[in-house]
This record gives sequence, C-alpha cells and structure tokens, in this order.
Amino acid sequence: MAELRPCAGIAHPDDLRPHHIHRRVSPVEARTYADICIYIQPGCLLQAPFPPAYQIILERASAEKF
Repeated sequence: MAELRPCAGIAHPDDLRPHHIHRRVSPVEARTYADICIYIQPGCLLQAPFPPAYQIILERASAEKF
C-alpha cells in the first residue's frame, strides 16, 4: 500500500478509490475498477425498482430457500 499512495497521488489509504486501481483485462488492455465493477447506492437493493444488473437475481431470490 505504501508504494501505491504516491503513484496514485493520494496522501492516505482511505483516499484510494476504484479509479486509482487498474486491472489488466486482456494482453493489450487495462481498465480501472471504476469501469469494471458495478457500484450501487446504499439501500437500493431493499425495494424495487432494483438496479438493472441485480433485477433478475433479486426477483428470483427467496427467503424460504437458499
């Protein structure tokens, strides 16, 4: 972590964000975690409408079976 902070231009690890970290997704392409991951707002999975990426999963979910 100590090596990442100066390279990313941040002073404290708490300032590290998904756009600071890159991941190689192919031999010729790297993308940031901000581009790769789906980020949602707190509480948005508690009731419909759900974010599109979670819609089918949550509609199929059941408290009666796991």
